[in-house]
Amino acid sequence: MDGTTAKSVSKGILRCDPNEPRASKCFSDATAVSSDRDFAESVIETAQAIVLVLDPAGRIVRFNGYMEHLSGYRLDEVRGKDWFDVFLPVRDREPLRDLFSQAFDDVPTRGNVNSIVTKDGRERLVEWYDKPLKDAEGKNIALVAVGHDITERVQAEDALRRARDQLEIRVDERTREFVALNARLREEIAERHRSERRERRLRDELAHVDRLTMMGEMASGLAHELNQPLAAIVLQSEVILRLAGDQGQSIPPELRKSLEFITAQAHRAGDLIRSMREFVRHAEPQRVALTVMEVIEDTLPLVQQELRESGIVLDVKISDPLVQVRADKIQLQQVLLNLIRNAVEAMETSDSGGRRLDIATRIHGAMQEVAVRDTGCGIPEGAAGRADRLFDAFFSTKSKGLGLGLAISRSIVEAHGGRIWAAPNTDQGTTFTFTLPITNHDCKNEIESPRIRRG
Repeated sequence: MDGTTAKSVSKGILRCDPNEPRASKCFSDATAVSSDRDFAESVIETAQAIVLVLDPAGRIVRFNGYMEHLSGYRLDEVRGKDWFDVFLPVRDREPLRDLFSQAFDDVPTRGNVNSIVTKDGRERLVEWYDKPLKDAEGKNIALVAVGHDITERVQAEDALRRARDQLEIRVDERTREFVALNARLREEIAERHRSERRERRLRDELAHVDRLTMMGEMASGLAHELNQPLAAIVLQSEVILRLAGDQGQSIPPELRKSLEFITAQAHRAGDLIRSMREFVRHAEPQRVALTVMEVIEDTLPLVQQELRESGIVLDVKISDPLVQVRADKIQLQQVLLNLIRNAVEAMETSDSGGRRLDIATRIHGAMQEVAVRDTGCGIPEGAAGRADRLFDAFFSTKSKGLGLGLAISRSIVEAHGGRIWAAPNTDQGTTFTFTLPITNHDCKNEIESPRIRRG
């Protein structure tokens, strides 16, 4: 530069020759440059953000006062030191060195977030925006990074997220509680409705029981009154037989047979009435050793007329006539009568040419089985899957039935140590079967009773 030059640059300082005519212009330009530098320095130092300058090797060139306040380090303490070793956690150093290299080469990396370690060992979370600083030739000579401390913001967001998660958990818990409570309420309401139905059914059954109790009392009184005419019938039959014998008169065999039958049936009626009275009084049954064949033979005459009038063909097959059971004969007759009369009622709607009643016995282990099979209408469709309910008290598939016959039959059979059940036939009708314990296991059933067929 020669003496006529108005400006010269020495150590980066703009100088003016005071003797130069254009000195005032030179001083004005220098003042402007100085003002711009002061303004930039003021902005850097007052910014509420980190302003950091790193050289190509990642060493600290400078940072502003905000960084000093945030980190606890003075610039003089760390100038020229490796930024990554001083301010970054060990876990982040290598990944961020790679990121620094990319940023220095002008690869966009805006918005990177990482932690820095302060002088007292605390970590602060910083979000960075960086840009390479170029010289006059366009070569990257430094990296300028601006960082925002977002620690409190992230902590607040984390706290908000945790609070939201907790709220969602509480809402879910409350929702589940309300769902469970609602389910319990529905169940309680349903149970209350079931209870009300049970109460109504119980009231109806109690009213039914009251009527039956009254009928039982009436029947007991009626039985007492019937005993006298029955006794008179027996007495008169015996008197006729005795007088005829005393007077030496012969009685035709048919008449004698009829008188003996009248006497026997009057005795039977008396036994039935006495059993009914004992049943009403809950008296203990009189159990003796007997055969089922005896019970069947004594019961059939009581239903013979019904079977004949209904056009029902009766077939009885007793395969074990010598087998004995210990039972109350009247009660077993009651069971058999109930099953036969149920069968007769079931066949009322059947074709008159196909009405058939089969009674058969067989031995099954230590039990004797008695089966009563009909060709009637069968178990109603609604009760087919609940055949056991047929034996419940007051349950009847007949519009005019009381629902007591089968319930009483089950009570009698179970009291004798057996059981009773019903099953639909494969072709038509229903079979009711009951069992009784055998008492003479040593008997030999070498004979078979003749088959009884009646129509």
